[in-house]
Amino acid sequence: MPKVSVIMPVYNGEKYLGCAIESVLNQTYKDFELIIIDDGSIDGSANIVSQYADPRITLIQNESNFGTAVTRNVGLANANGKYVALLDCDDIASPDRLSVQIDFLENHREIVMIGSRVAIIDEDGNSTGMLWEYPAPAAQIPSILLFHNYFAQSAICARMSCLVQNRYRPEYPLAEDYDLWVRVARMGKVWNLPKCLVQYREHPGGISKIRADALERSVVMILKNLLNDFGVEATSDEIHIHRRVGDAFACDWTLQQLDELEAWLMKLEDVNDRARVFPVDIFKRQLGDRWFAACSAANIGLQGAHRKYSSSRLSHIISDAPFRTLRVGLSSFVWQVRRMKGVATR
Repeated sequence: MPKVSVIMPVYNGEKYLGCAIESVLNQTYKDFELIIIDDGSIDGSANIVSQYADPRITLIQNESNFGTAVTRNVGLANANGKYVALLDCDDIASPDRLSVQIDFLENHREIVMIGSRVAIIDEDGNSTGMLWEYPAPAAQIPSILLFHNYFAQSAICARMSCLVQNRYRPEYPLAEDYDLWVRVARMGKVWNLPKCLVQYREHPGGISKIRADALERSVVMILKNLLNDFGVEATSDEIHIHRRVGDAFACDWTLQQLDELEAWLMKLEDVNDRARVFPVDIFKRQLGDRWFAACSAANIGLQGAHRKYSSSRLSHIISDAPFRTLRVGLSSFVWQVRRMKGVATR
């Protein structure tokens, strides 16, 4: 049996499919199978796969278009490896991707799933200069997942033993990966390697762009369920502010929004102090980080941001609080300058 099964779903992906396949076939690590699941494509995707004579490639064709969750589950059901690596049909794996990830998992039995840093490329394969880094240590990731996804699907490599008990759930279309990582993280430690092993392609036909509203609805459903499990039945306003603080691009926080956020984060702190769902110190750090980020991107002026941040108990629950209190006013000022110049996106 192969050591690792690489699962690649495809739907009308002929434009980029060949690059994705070749990035797998060119791996320095050779003990793999590549399972490609064609989800009812009406373009030449299946023909492209058939041009490769490599015996490690298996093509499975769905009878019709079943969607990404069902299609990925078909791949998992046919996988024979001890490990499963994921790669979408428009992304590219670096040549040492499998070697690095398999070696790490073989030597760290406590880790059940890993991702990696991801470089962003455009539709022509050119670097955009953007890098998704995911720097948090493994101990912090379960609490981060309470706020947002923290893994890139095409960078995932996981133990088959943990995926046997979990599958993608189609009731969360386009965010089924986020839902799955949350459940896997309950089975053992998860982490992102501090190395760029995948190139993620941003292009106009990307499903997350053309169905952004459906993606957002699924993420909100997942967050509601996570908060219920945490012990909080959130109102619609609380869900909105929770979603906003989990968005890395959220900016221009108003004073009213900061008031709502402060009350919400303190509520979460109190719940975890009682229930101990997450390690208390780690969770407090998570809340402090989010309070700092919001105040730093507030649209209430330098003095206003400094005053709002430092007056909250959320600014005093982490060890470097005094340093952050000094920084938040300057950060807010810099953010406003960038916003006025039209570059306040990150």
